[in-house]
Order: sequence, then structure tokens, then C-alpha cells
Amino acid sequence: MSITLSKKKEIIKKIENIAKNAKSIILTHCSGLSSPEITDLRSKARLKNVELLVAKNTLLKRGFKNTSYESLEQYLKGQSLLFFSSKELNVSAKIVNEFCKNNSKLTVNAISLSGKIFTSKDLLYVSNLPTRKEAVLSILLLLKTPINKLVRTLKCPNLKLVTLLKEINKKK
Repeated sequence: MSITLSKKKEIIKKIENIAKNAKSIILTHCSGLSSPEITDLRSKARLKNVELLVAKNTLLKRGFKNTSYESLEQYLKGQSLLFFSSKELNVSAKIVNEFCKNNSKLTVNAISLSGKIFTSKDLLYVSNLPTRKEAVLSILLLLKTPINKLVRTLKCPNLKLVTLLKEINKKK
């Protein structure tokens, strides 16, 4: 059964919206996945605010045209399943990485982070990237450490003086 022209245009618009709003897109090859496996994958993705999209490669190519994800066109081969996240860069990579550990039917064709392409070998690297919240916390801790050391250094002479006075007082 073929898709009507209006339905194809609707799908292309949806893909264009994805490309405009997504922070990361993971393009996978899903040949051989059963319906229950895809349903399980969708439910895991939904819990993490990651969306999945299955579409024909020609529609994906047209939807990605003139966007930062246009370079994904060369990786569109076979049955494509797209994972995309508009909130965090690594969330979809974590889901795909976890699923691929137990299921070899899902293979990663390409990973695109805001238009920069990574290969399937970089899936573990991308999935281990910190979330925005974790990155901000790390930076704050890095900024806080020198200040804490400075405060300790400034307090140290006063502390030594107090300790010295206590020792002198004990001797009297």
C-alpha cells in the first residue's frame, strides 16, 4: 500500500521540524527487529523523552535537505529508524547503546550531534557525554575548588596563631 502525496508532505514537514529542534539524531538500521522489540524500544525511549521515527529514506533525505543534518543523507541505507532528542545530546545514544548490548539486530549507521557526524564506533563515547546538568555541576565544582583552597590558605596563619597561643597558655 503506497502513501498519498499529502501524507508524504506531512512526513517531510515532521522530519524538517525534527531537524530544526533536535540536539542529536541517531540513524540506525533496524532490519530484523520484531514488532515487540520495537515497541519495547519505543517505551524505553518515551521514558527518557526520546522520540523514534520510521520513514522511507527518500522522505528522510527530502526532510533533511537544507538543515544541519543534511550530511546524514549518505548513511541512509536499508530500513532506517531515527532516534532524536531535543533536550540532551546523549540520551538517545544511551538508549541505543543499552539496547545494542542485548540485541545485535539494531546497528548504528551514524550519530549526528547538532550536525557533526560520528560513526557507530563513537556510540559509547557519545553515550558517556555528560548531560547539561552534569556539565554545569562539574564546571561549578572546578570553579569552587580554587576559592576553597584560597580560603583555607588565608585561614591557616590565623589557625596556627590560635594553636600557638593555646600551647603557650598550657605551659603557663
